[in-house]
Amino acid sequence: SKIFGELITLLEADKRIGGDHPIKVTLPYSKELFGVPSNLYIIGTMNTTDRSVGNIDYAVRRRFAFATLKADKELVVNNSIPLAVKLFEAVESFIKKHQIDMDFEDLMVGHSYFFAKDENELELKWQYEILPLLNEYVKDGIINAKAINSDVTVADFLLA
Repeated sequence: SKIFGELITLLEADKRIGGDHPIKVTLPYSKELFGVPSNLYIIGTMNTTDRSVGNIDYAVRRRFAFATLKADKELVVNNSIPLAVKLFEAVESFIKKHQIDMDFEDLMVGHSYFFAKDENELELKWQYEILPLLNEYVKDGIINAKAINSDVTVADFLLA
């Protein structure tokens, strides 16, 4: 926590080299002084439903600007196969039907999860990315539904 806390502090605009309150730290191995330059921009992503990083999330949110990027069905329409659009809609409907204590936008699976060149690739994304995320929501009590069996295919889910 000390190392990550120092890093978060160094990233703050006023703590960077040239800022109002510049800070440098001594690197543990090289013993060199290190500071973050003022022209460094960091763009990161964070899944807002990951509650295991709650304390880190608060620390980061106090110091930086955030922009929410919502799942965009049109991007799936333009960058994937028709079956992926149907899966996007089915996942959207499933989450809306079962959400309990969070906003839908915080729960919806991102559009990039649905980008696939063919049905086989979409099935792999379903089995190893989308389905585990939905089951994690169920396990954590974020949505009120039964866990989805791991042998459920895209076709099965669309029929449910």
